[in-house]
Amino acid sequence: MLPDEELLLAHHRDDQMETLLLRLVRGSGSRGLSGIPRSRVLGATRLLRPLLDIDREELQSYAESEQLIWVEDHSNKDEGFDRNYCRHTLLPLIEARWPEYRQSWSKSAVLASESEALLQELAAIDLGQIAAESKSIVSREKLLALAEPRRRNVLRHWLASLGAKELGWNKLQQLGNEVLQGASGQFIAEGFQVFCFRESVYVLDSAELERDLDTIDLGAMPGIASRGRSHTARQWPASNSHEAGRGDLRRQAQ
Repeated sequence: MLPDEELLLAHHRDDQMETLLLRLVRGSGSRGLSGIPRSRVLGATRLLRPLLDIDREELQSYAESEQLIWVEDHSNKDEGFDRNYCRHTLLPLIEARWPEYRQSWSKSAVLASESEALLQELAAIDLGQIAAESKSIVSREKLLALAEPRRRNVLRHWLASLGAKELGWNKLQQLGNEVLQGASGQFIAEGFQVFCFRESVYVLDSAELERDLDTIDLGAMPGIASRGRSHTARQWPASNSHEAGRGDLRRQAQ
């Protein structure tokens, strides 16, 4: 696609209802319960979904009246898939009992989206308070001073800002409690690791830790944000010697 082009997708309101139900079953938070986004950036272009307020039945009636031709995916009838089970079994039962459920669920999705936006604003404020000299370092003391829900929220925001793969609620809980409070000084996830080192918390690119620790320059290590992004210089805590720092880091890595 060209930079100024936009990609339109035909997701409709029934697709949104299926998504909300599946995410509720899976225990999603405010972001997941915001549903399918109406638009998002896709590289240098934008992806748009202009039909999210229109029901499937209305779209099908229009297509038939205009004698449009479309392709049906036969796998859509297979209720072995969760989405198809929601579409053909669960949602018809819900509609039989609560005919206006689409409107009420859509309102809930809007409220969840607003809540998520507020959480992001709060996380940005908190990150500004706990940030250290590098994007990949935060103050452990200030992080632990936050209430648990607020701590999980800022951790999620911080890791996302570094390009880390999103952690689920359970792993955020483990990181926010066990690791930061001293039960474990190391947290390993896909593509990155989190270390508590003295009074700071560091995000490290896993590729850096695969190298011999004796060869790592503790004065300037690229953080996870350096992968495919601009280089982030990391200022490690001051020490009388690099050897002392290496010894502490090696103990954390073992």
